[in-house]
Amino acid sequence: MSKKNKQRSIFIGVAAILVLALVSITVLVQNSKATETKEEAYVLPVASSQDVTELDYSNYEIDSVSDVYNPDIQSQIQGQLSELEASTQATVTDPLLVSNPYLTNRNSVYVNFKTTKEIAAVSYTVKTANIPNFSETLVNSGTTTNFESQLIGLIAGEENQVSLTVTYTDGTTEVKSFTYTPQASNSGLGTQLDVTTYDNPTELSNGLYALIGDSTLENRVIALVDNEGYVRNEIPLVNYNSMRLSFDSDNNMVFAISNYSLVKMNQLGQVVAKYNVKDDGYLLHHDYALDDEGNLIALATSIQAKAEDDYVEDRVIKIDGETGSVTEIANFADLLPDLYEKATGKVVSTAEKGARDIVHINTIQYINDDELILSSRETSSIMKLTDVSTSAQISTIISDSDFWDGIDTNGAALLQKEGDFTSQLGQHSVTYEAGADDEHYTLYMFNNNSAVMDSRTDLDMTPYLEAGAGTTDLTSTENSYYYEYEVDESAGTYKLVKEFSVPYSTFISSVQKLGSNYLVDSGQVATFTEYDENGAPIATFTTTGEEKFLYRVYKYEFSGYYFK
Repeated sequence: MSKKNKQRSIFIGVAAILVLALVSITVLVQNSKATETKEEAYVLPVASSQDVTELDYSNYEIDSVSDVYNPDIQSQIQGQLSELEASTQATVTDPLLVSNPYLTNRNSVYVNFKTTKEIAAVSYTVKTANIPNFSETLVNSGTTTNFESQLIGLIAGEENQVSLTVTYTDGTTEVKSFTYTPQASNSGLGTQLDVTTYDNPTELSNGLYALIGDSTLENRVIALVDNEGYVRNEIPLVNYNSMRLSFDSDNNMVFAISNYSLVKMNQLGQVVAKYNVKDDGYLLHHDYALDDEGNLIALATSIQAKAEDDYVEDRVIKIDGETGSVTEIANFADLLPDLYEKATGKVVSTAEKGARDIVHINTIQYINDDELILSSRETSSIMKLTDVSTSAQISTIISDSDFWDGIDTNGAALLQKEGDFTSQLGQHSVTYEAGADDEHYTLYMFNNNSAVMDSRTDLDMTPYLEAGAGTTDLTSTENSYYYEYEVDESAGTYKLVKEFSVPYSTFISSVQKLGSNYLVDSGQVATFTEYDENGAPIATFTTTGEEKFLYRVYKYEFSGYYFK
C-alpha cells in the first residue's frame, strides 16, 4: 500500500457516506446483538449404532448449553463414564464407544479399550459417502495398556464408517471397524463450506480451521473445518465467541463460551475449570492470552463504567488459573486521560451504538509477566504495556502521528515510521514474534484499512479516504491488507517489511502465519483464504449463508490434544 501506488482521489459526500454506512452496518449490528443473549436448548445425543452407546443424562437437568458447561454436571458425567468403563471388559475388538459423553464435541466418539500388549499408536480413518476420507492418529489419555481417547472428524447427519488400527510396540496390529451417524447439526453452518481452489502448486498447511465467532449461525459453535471445507467437529457456545483456542501445560484447551465465561476442557472433552468474570463486575470481549503460570489475561468491559459513563472495551484483567479470582491490570481512562477528554464522539457504526468506545482494545499478546502488546482499533494504534505486574503503563505506541497530534500520551513514546507507507488503520489480530532481543521484534496483523473512528469527531479522515482507506460500505472496491512490521525500539522506529492485499473488511478479521503460508479471514464477507509465501491464494473458503460475519479463523493441528 505504498503512497505512490494508492493515491486515488475519491469524492464522497458526507450524506452518501452516512447512508451507505447505515445500510452496510445493519447486519453487523443485528448479528452481534442477536447472539449476546440468545442461547439454544441443548439437544442430547442419540446413538444410531449398536456399536456406539450414549450416557444417561436424565438426572442432570440439561436444558441449555450453559447447563453443559456446569462443572457439577461435568463431574457427574465423569463419574458415570468411569463406572461404565470399570464395568465393561472393553477390548480392541469390542471397545467401549460412547457418543460425545461430555456433550462438548458434537462430532465425536469416546474410545476406550484394554490390551495385554503395550500400545505404540492408534490411528483411524473416517469414510463417508462422497466425502474425502479423514485420517489421524489419536492421542492417548490413558496408559500403554488402557487406551482412552476422543475421536473427532465424523460428519454430522451422515453415516460414517470408522476403522481403528492399533499398532503395538512389537509391530503387530489389530483393526476394529464400526459405523456411526452423529445427529445432524443444528448450528446452521451445513456440512461443507464453499471452496474455491486456485492454480497454485503450494499445498495447504496441516490442521483444522477453527471458525470463531460466526454470529450468523442459528446456534453458536466453534466449527472445526478440514482442508476440503468439511465440518469435522462443532463445540457449542452459550453466546458471543471463543476468541481463540489456547492450550495450557496440562494439555487442556482454553476458550470462551460466552461474554462472561471461559473454560478449560481436557483431551476427552471434559470441562475441568470454568471462570466467570461477571460476578466480579466485568464482561469479556475480543481476546485473551495465557501467561506462563496458566493464568488468563483478558480484555474486558467494566459493567459499572459502562452503566455510569458508557465506557466500553477499555480494561485488561487477570484471572487466576487456580482460584478464578479477578484483578484489574489496566484501565485506559487512567492510562490516557487526555485522550478520554478529547475523544468525545459516541459509537454509531457498531453494536455498541451510543457507547464511548475510546480505545477499543481488540487483541492481546503476552510477552512476559511485565509486558503485553495490545491492539487499539479505535485509535489505529498498537501499544506496548509495561510494568504489568506492578503498575501498568504504556511505553510505546505504533500509529500514524496524526491520531495523536495534540494529545498527551502520558509518557508513551510514539515510534517513527521508517519508509513511505500508510500505517495500519483499524487493525485486528496483531501478533507478536520475538526478535534478537527485547527491543527488536516483529508484529503482523490484519490491516483493515478502515477510516472509521467514531470517537474522534475532531479528526478529518479525508486524506486517508483519498489514499484508499475504506468506510463501512462493504461494496467498496478498496482493500484490506496483510501487514508485517519490524520494530526497533532502540531506534524508535518501525518499518513495513511485507504486505499483500486481501478482501476488504471494515471491522473484525484475522491473520495467522502457518509455516510459509498465511491464513487470512476477511470477517465481514465471511471469507478466509490460505495464501502462499508470496501472497498468492491457494484456496478460499466461504460460509454458505446469505448473511456474513466471521470474527476470526485460526488453524490448529491439535497435536497433543485430539491427535498424537
